[in-house]
Amino acid sequence: MRSRLIVSLLIATAVLSGPARAQQPAECTQFDWPLATELAWFRSPSVETLKSGETLAGVPAVAITLALTPMDKTTYPTALSRPDKADGGYGGFITFGEAPRAGEIQVTVSAESWVDVAQNGASLELVSRTRDRTCSEIRKSLRFKVAAGPFSVLIGGAKSDTIRVAVRAAD
Repeated sequence: MRSRLIVSLLIATAVLSGPARAQQPAECTQFDWPLATELAWFRSPSVETLKSGETLAGVPAVAITLALTPMDKTTYPTALSRPDKADGGYGGFITFGEAPRAGEIQVTVSAESWVDVAQNGASLELVSRTRDRTCSEIRKSLRFKVAAGPFSVLIGGAKSDTIRVAVRAAD
């Protein structure tokens, strides 16, 4: 009897608290598209730190922390599309061996910085972006159209020597 009561209480707690956990914090509600997945990834205690210049086989279904270097010591695989926007601060890049699929990808970052996506030696045109300056965990999310194959995410002008980055196929 006691075990049934405990199971019932656990189920009730899960049912009642489930929707509350899935919601974005009140201060992160001004984005043009949902970023609950990215918030969960950024909050994960197991976010791996990678050095600038590393290559991953594909796009992981988690966020990464990218260790950046001073801008004057950062060498990119492709020039930033707006180097004046990334003047000073820290920069770096990460290369992915394969896009999640040809089409729009979404790159979300935790801090103010310039973000480019490069493929086949050229910066890709930004499709859309959204930001919410009241959100303490996500600064902005950008969408770029990629072809199948490798691509790089380039970061410039960050104020800190690390930044969290999440990449996934746009919904």
